[in-house]
Amino acid sequence: MPQFNEVPTPNVFDALHEAFWHEPTPERIAIYKTIGLSGAAVCLAVLLAATQFQTKNVYAYVAIYAATAAMPVWFYFAGIHDYYLLLGSRSYGHLVERRTQKHLERVLLLGGAMTVVALAGLAGFLAPYGALVLGGVSFAFLYKAFKFHVDIAGWWSTREPEKPSEPQ
Repeated sequence: MPQFNEVPTPNVFDALHEAFWHEPTPERIAIYKTIGLSGAAVCLAVLLAATQFQTKNVYAYVAIYAATAAMPVWFYFAGIHDYYLLLGSRSYGHLVERRTQKHLERVLLLGGAMTVVALAGLAGFLAPYGALVLGGVSFAFLYKAFKFHVDIAGWWSTREPEKPSEPQ
């Protein structure tokens, strides 16, 4: 078991993480901000759809509660990235710290999971087995995305780093 001050052993994901965040750019940060705002917009759409019907259906309640809970998570995610955009390149050192990245990964996972639950509730309300279909397909593709991440991380870790290009 690693000790508190012990440096963890690098793994195949470290090289891929380094490639993603070695030099953050405003464009990359803006993409993540847009993901947060888009997640909040999906939640708003679920809320609007679920509240159009006067029903006591459990699926509608699941959709409403999950979307209501997920929306602030998405705004938080977007807001964090907005800080980095507003503060500029001097703040990027904080963004690339592993603890910051772990925190952002957890927030993204939480917002995404709650949004899938909200969509599943809405789908279940609209079609009896809609929640099962959405849940099954979502988890199948989450598994596929994870396998892709593992595959590309393994591939990336075997590549030589690119040399900086010479100025012309």
